[in-house]
Amino acid sequence: MRVLLSLSWYLPNISGLTLALDRLARDLAAGGDEVTVLAGQHDRSLPREEVTPEGIRVRRVPVLFRLGKALVMPRMVLEAWREAGKADVVHLWLPQFDAAVVAIMARLRGRRVVATYNCSLTSPGIAGALAVWAVNLSHLVAGLLCHRISVNSEDYAAQSRFCRLFHRKLRFIDIPVPDWPEELRDYRKPRPPYRIGFIGRLSREKGLDTLLAAIPALRIALDAPFTVEIAGPGAELAGGSAADLLADPPPEVRIHGAIDDAARDAFFRTLHVLVLPSTDRIEAFGLVQVEAMLRGVPCVTSDRPGMRQPVLRTGFGDLFEPGNPDALARAVAEILTSGPPSTPDANRVAAEFCNLRSLAEYRQLYAE
Repeated sequence: MRVLLSLSWYLPNISGLTLALDRLARDLAAGGDEVTVLAGQHDRSLPREEVTPEGIRVRRVPVLFRLGKALVMPRMVLEAWREAGKADVVHLWLPQFDAAVVAIMARLRGRRVVATYNCSLTSPGIAGALAVWAVNLSHLVAGLLCHRISVNSEDYAAQSRFCRLFHRKLRFIDIPVPDWPEELRDYRKPRPPYRIGFIGRLSREKGLDTLLAAIPALRIALDAPFTVEIAGPGAELAGGSAADLLADPPPEVRIHGAIDDAARDAFFRTLHVLVLPSTDRIEAFGLVQVEAMLRGVPCVTSDRPGMRQPVLRTGFGDLFEPGNPDALARAVAEILTSGPPSTPDANRVAAEFCNLRSLAEYRQLYAE
């Protein structure tokens, strides 16, 4: 099958959604499908076209300017028309500013169109508000033109206006886990000094302010030495920066910056608990939770739609009231001192979030 995957931001930009789509592209290519990724050339030094070692063809469209997080690309009309003509199915990876353009070009070409609605878009400032309005309009048009729409969970779909509009088209599919370890590891009860981890973009919507505000309460609740290990890309990537929050961190905080795949695996394996304190609708699942669980690390997560699913489906962690640093500290202390409510072995976690099953379900989505 010839598959065109369309999104705004692609590698080397790092985000959970980018990495999940890249994993899907690699899995499709490994199965013999002909895969093209159509994305924005967010960095002018990136090649307009290249073929990855996995055989994925990447086509980048020049960016005229940015509107908040949205990339404005007038040439997308021509590029989408050309690339859709070479595909059997066009798969939109939302949120995406040009979703309507790509969907219209694909339907004019007589192609099947599906979308994965990962999350809502939020963006600060006046430009950000305009971008959100424009993206929502684009999503509305794309939703009308799509044959099928996949969503991570019914939990997230239930509170999404977009998903409620197109509920008859919805299918529920776990998006692929990008960083699947070669060796699974079961849970091991930790001993001090405790290592509390965060991995993700260093942006405000990720809830870093809540994590940092919880440190005084953690000192009291744990009464033992601990560090807060923070890893991820910062201001140089899309999504805004929380650099000011980390300019003068507490002594327990260690900042690792962006890390590659090998360092990412090692980082997870050194942790005793992973924290996902996001407060924004742009976080709809939190794949890092599954990556941590596969390595025997329980998670403490904001109790928000979609985000809570890995903990609820496995019991391997705890939930806390979003934005409440005291509740976060209590949940982390409980996990570190008493253990998670359930400690499933890594094979059970792997069976629950199986990439092969997700791949088969996406192929079924293309064929419907």
